[in-house]
Amino acid sequence: MEAWQKRIGWIFLPLKSVFSPSIGLYFAAEDEGRTEEPTERRREKEREKGRVPKSPEIPSSLVALGGLVVLFLAGGFMLSGMIGMIRRFVGNFSILSTISETEMIPLLLSVSAQTALLMLPLLLVVTIMGIVGNVVQTGLMFTLKPLEPDFNRIALTWDNMMKRVFFSRQVAVNLVKTILKLALLGWVSYIIIMHDYLNVMKTGEMGVGESLRLISFLSFKLALILTLILFFLSLPDYLYQRYEFTESIKMTKQDIKQEYRESDGDPLVKQRQRRMAHDLLRRNMLQKVPEANVVITNPTHYAVAVRYIEGVDNGPIVVAKGEDNLALLIRSIAKRNEIPIVENKALARELYARVNVDQSIPEQFYTALAAIFKEIMGARV
Repeated sequence: MEAWQKRIGWIFLPLKSVFSPSIGLYFAAEDEGRTEEPTERRREKEREKGRVPKSPEIPSSLVALGGLVVLFLAGGFMLSGMIGMIRRFVGNFSILSTISETEMIPLLLSVSAQTALLMLPLLLVVTIMGIVGNVVQTGLMFTLKPLEPDFNRIALTWDNMMKRVFFSRQVAVNLVKTILKLALLGWVSYIIIMHDYLNVMKTGEMGVGESLRLISFLSFKLALILTLILFFLSLPDYLYQRYEFTESIKMTKQDIKQEYRESDGDPLVKQRQRRMAHDLLRRNMLQKVPEANVVITNPTHYAVAVRYIEGVDNGPIVVAKGEDNLALLIRSIAKRNEIPIVENKALARELYARVNVDQSIPEQFYTALAAIFKEIMGARV
């Protein structure tokens, strides 16, 4: 995809060298510092605004193709219905002067209903093809943003007018597309007409009905071929519109950083929030130290406060634990509240590593804890 975009960019390189540097800024996003591919969030925001890459030629060619097919299949029905209406109303034009005002409204409703019935197949197919032509490009989307007035888009400055009217890449591409399209359609039309030239000349020897039938068939064939050509030409135009849209919403490195901060938060703010949450958790944990029955230490590196209240706790629970400075703080609180401090390096290390705060201690440590509680009870006695 990138290689294809670079090849397209070479088309406009000579134009950039001809015009002044200020005008050349309008031809590439890189000139404005927008070198980064748009993020998915940027694409979603543009979609919410109604900005999506699409080629108007796809739905228009599908509408023309669907209309031709309907005319080919239902043309006889529509023509006979129109002839019947003409015979009924125009052929009996003299009786219209005798129609009263009260009869005029039902008559108009009848004409409208018959006309709608004749045109219904064509209108239905054309509408469906128009919807399909847009949905296949943009998906299902509904937004009223493009209809909202935006006076910031109105900038009647000389520089902006020169950009939009004369030196816009979009204007240059549309001009080239129109010239090439007209040349191709004219050449194809010439070939088809020359191929059927002798058949057209023979209509002078045919009856009126047969001549009209032949001319109608040749006209339908010409219109169908030209419509198919327009449809196939609209496919590369859609690819170019995608490229043009991507170029228009490219981002700078600063834009991407700003978007990341808006979506995921500023890293400094998130770090501060984590620190505040950690401090809050530590304060809540330290408030539970006075509830402990014993503090088991390493003695200096780890400190684990253990609580067991018979009839309340299902088993011994770690109410606080800490390392280094926090361990020193836990021991200090324990001393102030006259909570026993027992040194057991292996047990303190295991409890700190394997048991979270407010979590019950596994049964495999009950033997060691029983010995510590027995020691504490014996010391108190």
